[in-house]
Amino acid sequence: MDITIDLDDMELGESEFFEEVTGKRLDEMGDGELTTKAIIALVTISQRRTNPDYSLDDARKVKISELRVNPTVAEAEPS
Repeated sequence: MDITIDLDDMELGESEFFEEVTGKRLDEMGDGELTTKAIIALVTISQRRTNPDYSLDDARKVKISELRVNPTVAEAEPS
């Protein structure tokens, strides 16, 4: 299974969920600051689009090799 994370496609409610889980805004994720907690939140957001019951615990079981990250996630700059 490949899981794609794309910040450019994120809805406002998903961004709000990200903030609740991580305690940070998306624009605070600068170069090299994509924490494990942030990845778990982003995986959960991505997977809930097709499975509303997908949980943070489900995301914690994902292998790093299954992730496909849009480059803008890793390069997000504060505005």
